[in-house]
Amino acid sequence: MITLRLLNLDELKRRHAYLLAENEKMAQEGAVTAGVHAKDHVNKYNTFKRQTGDLQRSTTATVVRLSGGRLLKLSNTAKYAGPIDVGASPHKIVARRAPYLMFWWPKMGLWFVGKSVNHPGNKPYKFMYRAWHSAGRVEEDFLRRRMALLAKRF
Repeated sequence: MITLRLLNLDELKRRHAYLLAENEKMAQEGAVTAGVHAKDHVNKYNTFKRQTGDLQRSTTATVVRLSGGRLLKLSNTAKYAGPIDVGASPHKIVARRAPYLMFWWPKMGLWFVGKSVNHPGNKPYKFMYRAWHSAGRVEEDFLRRRMALLAKRF
């Protein structure tokens, strides 16, 4: 025996509005959760030597609302974040604001004083890239679980 459950149009509109509202809320929560995870990922899984922690603290995650949905914007305001993330080729560092460069050189156990120094460059550490992909996996998992729960209600 087949039983058909008929809904009137008003009930169908109400359920559709509820589905859209829940979907909107779920998308916002998923993006915020992924952003928090991305910031934690930068703090926990960096492969470069942490010195002051400024690089990790200057990582921000914001959710931007677009006409077609939401976008998680992961950024870092530290001026040296780019060379750490994507690497840097060997280059010369020259004193600009003072007549000489002066810094402590721990390997040699002495102070360096000079007009310029040759930086050897560094490999790309891809800390932002890895955080972005980890956040994407977290958001996808979050949305799959929430969509399954929402589908069970209908």
